[in-house]
Amino acid sequence: MTADAIHVRLKRVFSGMPAGAFSHPADIKRLKLLKKVPGIEWLANMLIKHSYEKIVRITHAANAIKVGSDAYPVIHELMEKVCDSLDVKRPDVYVCCDSSPVARATGSEEPVITINTGLLEMLNEDELLCVLAQQVSHIKCEHMWYLMVCDFTRDFSERLGLVGTPLLGGRLALEEWRRRAELSCDRGALLVCGDVGLIVNVLLKMGGAGVNKFGPVSPEVLERQEKDFAEMTKGLSLGRLYRAMMYLDPAQPFSALRAGELKRWAESEEYHNLMAGKYPTEGEVKQSAEESAPLWGEFAHESKASTPVEPVCSPVEMLLEGLKTTAAGAAGIAQKGASAISGGLEDAFGSFFRSSE
Repeated sequence: MTADAIHVRLKRVFSGMPAGAFSHPADIKRLKLLKKVPGIEWLANMLIKHSYEKIVRITHAANAIKVGSDAYPVIHELMEKVCDSLDVKRPDVYVCCDSSPVARATGSEEPVITINTGLLEMLNEDELLCVLAQQVSHIKCEHMWYLMVCDFTRDFSERLGLVGTPLLGGRLALEEWRRRAELSCDRGALLVCGDVGLIVNVLLKMGGAGVNKFGPVSPEVLERQEKDFAEMTKGLSLGRLYRAMMYLDPAQPFSALRAGELKRWAESEEYHNLMAGKYPTEGEVKQSAEESAPLWGEFAHESKASTPVEPVCSPVEMLLEGLKTTAAGAAGIAQKGASAISGGLEDAFGSFFRSSE
């Protein structure tokens, strides 16, 4: 199938749709908390000032293939059509030689989308359209600034090893937000392609169904596993540290949970209004997020019984304390030099593990 044939299936061009119009309430709530954390803006500005974003782009140029009219032309055409549909400036796209089935968006002032060959090998062109739409939705929802901070804390803490422990609390909190941001991006992909089954197939392949030589995998598997997950986590109470560890591997797709959330949204009035060109105001989006019910399961389950179940995700307190530690620790090291490291480590270890009890 050619890119032109797929374009016929694009449902509409969402010209003038405001940022956040299709954002998931859990994404909106957690991003609101991130913006309140003292030092988070300083950290993001520092990364831009000291060229972390530029280093990422240089690394891509040195090690990956930049998509264009003479390199992966079908991907190039699909990306142009997705960006036109979501009314977003086209970012650079790179294909990386990596077996993990992952695509990601990074950068802030000049966003970059990366697709691993391991994912490309699993997808047909329709499914690739959905993956591109998911990543472009990060740009549309204005996630990029915080995704860059998330990438930095992960890269920096992994390279520093034990010395990078002060960043761990902030890293876990940011990864927890990233999971919620992915729910918004699934919605953006649905707006572009208009086929919830197509996106579920993508999530199914990311979750392990990409190897089909042993027989097909039914999408109904994800629906059953979503129910299994809800049952297994019902009433479950683990320490916050152990719950947060679920987020450390960015390659984990959380397919069953995302598929269930997307199916429910596809049946909602909100989705049909957006498809009809009826966009909410910024105030309506915020009000809707505040009034929304907590997510179940790993995303903050509340039992239907009278006594709420403790959230399976790391709570707001960990988010705030972890990022405060990260930002304050980074600022202290920058201002006071090596003499601040000892005290910073002690504070970071104490704050992080107190929040994990």
